[in-house]
Amino acid sequence: MKKSIFLVLILMIAGCGSSGTGTQNGTVKNGNSSGDQTGGDVNINDGDFGLKAGDAKSAGGVHGSKLRPTATEAVLKLIVVNDKKEPISKVVAKIEGPDGSVVYTPETDATGYTEILIPVGKEYKITYLSLFEDSVVKSTPIPNEPGVTMKLELTYTPLVPAPVDTPDEGILLPVEQTGRPSLILKGVEFDTAKATLKPESFPHLEKVVEFMTYMPSAIIEVSGHTDNKGNAAKNMELSQKRADAVKDYLVSKGIEEDRIIAVGYGQDKPIASNDTEEGRALNRRTEAKDISE
Repeated sequence: MKKSIFLVLILMIAGCGSSGTGTQNGTVKNGNSSGDQTGGDVNINDGDFGLKAGDAKSAGGVHGSKLRPTATEAVLKLIVVNDKKEPISKVVAKIEGPDGSVVYTPETDATGYTEILIPVGKEYKITYLSLFEDSVVKSTPIPNEPGVTMKLELTYTPLVPAPVDTPDEGILLPVEQTGRPSLILKGVEFDTAKATLKPESFPHLEKVVEFMTYMPSAIIEVSGHTDNKGNAAKNMELSQKRADAVKDYLVSKGIEEDRIIAVGYGQDKPIASNDTEEGRALNRRTEAKDISE
């Protein structure tokens, strides 16, 4: 699995019920006895993650905290910053419950803040929503107590994607080639010499649908690419029609048309040698790239 991001997660919990803080296997077990009390620092190196217990009641974004915990739901507060502790806006966390149910936070605001209500007494998997395959996931238990508030500080630094080697669920293109990381949409296939999407392509576009659905500010470029066989002008036209076909599919799933830029590059941007069939197969591709400001 190729990582698109590096995450460091600092978890701070405050809530009613059991007193004290404790950790086990890199997860925080209980909240503080008082929302205004800050627990002692508990730092754990868990590979990509670190945990720190502390107060969460005072956390709020541009408009403050609007949610309140109940007997059955905890308030989960997230603050996203970079490695310089500067806030990062327009970030969405994907939260999966033990039954496979998934919820998404609203996008973080200018202070890097977002919040959501989730049921207590369960363990959740949390990851960062992106176009790329989820690479770093943290399991976080929510205490089975009334009035729980949890604060997670999420720090991430984008990693430089590895060069294309072998086809995978998603292949990251080198940043130096594209200006930004792009995702090759493996499994997106067309009829030969046509721009008709094959039905088996649809499941492979669901990652893009998910990203665009729950990242309402996101704008993406969908691009079509060919190998160098045949007429260059016809290849350019075909690649544009194929990019348009992918855009049409995303629009049919409810994504706003003006959030998708479809571009055909023809044979102009190869990622492998056109001297071999293997290389030409890699060059015949569709990409998606986040071009949001």
